[in-house]
Amino acid sequence: MSEQQAQGADEAIDLNNELKARREKLAALREQGVAFPNDFPSRSYL
Repeated sequence: MSEQQAQGADEAIDLNNELKARREKLAALREQGVAFPNDFPSRSYL
């Protein structure tokens, strides 16, 4: 039973590290700005 708890703790640590890495990547992407802006001035009409 203690092996299962140890394995669960290891999985929780791995998950925390993965979430931390994802948050760091997201912060870096947000610093770069909007990749695909969807606002543009309309100069011509149909």
